[in-house]
Amino acid sequence: MAANTKPSAMRQKADTFQSEDYFPAFQDLGYENDLNPKYWQQTPFGYDYAYTWCFVAEITDDEVSQIPGPMFRNRVYVRDRKGQGHIPIFFYPEGGKFDFRTLKRGHTICVIQAQQHLFADMTIGLRIEYLHTVKVIPCGLNDLFALSKHYSQNANSCWGCGKTPSDEESSLKKCAVCKLACYSDKQCQTKDWKERHRVWCKAVPEFLKLTKIDYSKYVKDSLISVTGQRLW
Repeated sequence: MAANTKPSAMRQKADTFQSEDYFPAFQDLGYENDLNPKYWQQTPFGYDYAYTWCFVAEITDDEVSQIPGPMFRNRVYVRDRKGQGHIPIFFYPEGGKFDFRTLKRGHTICVIQAQQHLFADMTIGLRIEYLHTVKVIPCGLNDLFALSKHYSQNANSCWGCGKTPSDEESSLKKCAVCKLACYSDKQCQTKDWKERHRVWCKAVPEFLKLTKIDYSKYVKDSLISVTGQRLW
């Protein structure tokens, strides 16, 4: 069967990674308890989020990411999409589950509805209380954005040579592991693996979960679809 050339909804949503509204830099996040009109809207019952956003940043320091105790909190330091570094993220768990072993230098951390928090020592970072709002993708931030851009533009083309097969030609073959990358033949697959897919492949499952979220609106749990399926 020939590859379908009609852009999928998921492919279109991958474009949102380029949006600094949906994926803001740290300096553009609102502060906790500050009803910034960019992020909040008034409702008949008070105020609620105006839409869904996600802070993404690359972990640059993970030395105390897995050493909680009376004197410590799980924490990492990150660099955001605009290059601002040494941003602290502290964990104060009140609910949800999370595998802290995924907090590794070079990985990308994603936080839904992130807001800046002023800590007692006057540093500003993120305070994570609900663990289900956090996800870690096993690749660097630049690699994640490159994957998003490539997928949104080339989802139905060979990821090796860039060719899109016609209806008369055989369909593209998908990567057996991630089932997203498409190739004309084994030669193209080998070429792409050496150049980038060995990094992208392991990031695809979590990347696709990010593309399923409708960032243009907010529901009480942005991570649950209308069918009740957990997206995150």
